[in-house]
Amino acid sequence: MKKLAFVAWWEWFEKTKSADFLVKTLKKEFEIKKLSRPDWFEKNNIPVQELNKENFNTILFFFALPPANYLRKLNCKNFVWIPMYDGTNGLRLAKLKFLFYKFFNLKVISFSKKMHYELKPFFNSKYFQYYPKPKKQVNFDNPKLFFWERRDDLDWNFIKNIINQKDFDKITIKQNADGLSKQNKKIKETKKIKILNKWLTDKQYEKILDTHNVFIAPSLKEGIGFSFLHALSRGYIIIANNASTMNEYIKDKKTGFLFDFKKPKKINLNNKKLLKKISNNTYTQMKNGRKIWKTSKKELIKFITN
Repeated sequence: MKKLAFVAWWEWFEKTKSADFLVKTLKKEFEIKKLSRPDWFEKNNIPVQELNKENFNTILFFFALPPANYLRKLNCKNFVWIPMYDGTNGLRLAKLKFLFYKFFNLKVISFSKKMHYELKPFFNSKYFQYYPKPKKQVNFDNPKLFFWERRDDLDWNFIKNIINQKDFDKITIKQNADGLSKQNKKIKETKKIKILNKWLTDKQYEKILDTHNVFIAPSLKEGIGFSFLHALSRGYIIIANNASTMNEYIKDKKTGFLFDFKKPKKINLNNKKLLKKISNNTYTQMKNGRKIWKTSKKELIKFITN
């Protein structure tokens, strides 16, 4: 079996499990060794030795790509980079990186269509769209909102100005900022609003998702979008900023609601008939998308190995 080094920031991804789908896919073809993302600018770069002591057929960099001079030190010459749209600076970055990496056998896997089109003129990039396995569709008797307050920009103060709280039977806000946020604002609990301020286990989070039906995507843009995809897989109504990757899954008023962060407008959620229709559209899309993803996995592996 071919050997693949999967280099990622595992301290974070083991917690969020956002790389698990890819590890499971690649395990069918590769013997995988997980390596925590090294500090590529250290003078005493021990991870180079660690990568070179084993005969890897492929080295995959998830999210962060090391400098070109780091790649030159590696014995393996088949590189795969999986960038995240929320971690790139668009076309300007693509042009700059191309100057340094054009002489390497570097393949790019893009889970954002927008990012793929930005990178394609410069890199050997291929686009894939991930769909999780659909769960049981949620009930739409009355809207019940779940919001993960994850970032400073898209906080509850912003959200409560684009929704009508009276539209919801209950509102649950999970206050767990990620590493990029300095969030420390307190939200007052009411009869309608419940606050969660601890990291939830998988079982606890699944239970939350099973008992709500409206979800606000917590970031202005996403690399893949696991936060809202898990909700979509249950037929949720998703409210999201009109940016990638959210708008690559969501069509406004057809499979969710999109807003403009710079020019926000109030979103009306009191039409239960429309909400039910959107939920059904979403659930159908997720089932169809899952079938496409399952067939595209073979293409993904082929792209990596060739």
